[in-house]
Amino acid sequence: MQLPSALSCNTACPDRATQPAMLMDGLWQLRRYQDCFYWGEECCNEALHKYLNSEDKEQSKC
Repeated sequence: MQLPSALSCNTACPDRATQPAMLMDGLWQLRRYQDCFYWGEECCNEALHKYLNSEDKEQSKC
């Protein structure tokens, strides 16, 4: 079974930090501002939890 070209194994996925930015940009372009607000809060929550769970050495990079 062959995969469609869009699903080929050679296609790289955007990194985790890029994915929410792409989502937010798409929602903004669609003028879905309430969804932007909701997902913006989710993104901030995720970033905060990642920061709080990181090592002190990683936090000093910010």
